[in-house]
Amino acid sequence: VAKLQQLTELCLSDTQITADGVAELSKALPQCEIDFGYQQSMELPENFKPIHALTAVYLGFAMFTDGDLAEEEIGTISQKISEWDPDLNADELADVVGGAGAWLDSADDDQEIIVMLQVLLNTLSSEASPFKGREQSIVSDLVQISMADGQIHPNEEKFVREYAKEVGAVVPPKFRATI
Repeated sequence: VAKLQQLTELCLSDTQITADGVAELSKALPQCEIDFGYQQSMELPENFKPIHALTAVYLGFAMFTDGDLAEEEIGTISQKISEWDPDLNADELADVVGGAGAWLDSADDDQEIIVMLQVLLNTLSSEASPFKGREQSIVSDLVQISMADGQIHPNEEKFVREYAKEVGAVVPPKFRATI
């Protein structure tokens, strides 16, 4: 797991992951079988950038905390990603969101996605990440994503609170599950 996180941090420290970096990280993924009791099959796509990692975290959060990915959540995620990287044009934004979604869909099971999302989320706060020091903004984005479909699921609230506590961020006091 440490090797996987180290390689993911390396990927996030670059503007763009190289083909060699994808290959090296992909070789490390099967080691997760020892640590997690199953075979890791998700491979990072070529040209994996930090914005892809953040997008995958946002999509995974929206999908797996309440079991549904609503159109409103996709719209909010797209808006947030364009705020993080305002240089993306509409086609590039669609490629980033679609690529992250396709990567999540490539998993064999939900547990595999949860493990990879945790690695990515931890890596977003690493010293090498361009998102280091911006964890409060990530928490704010997660709050807005959870509210996008008009309902805040208890799992969404729990996830946001646990992540905020882990990174020392503040959750709005009125942020509470509504269902």
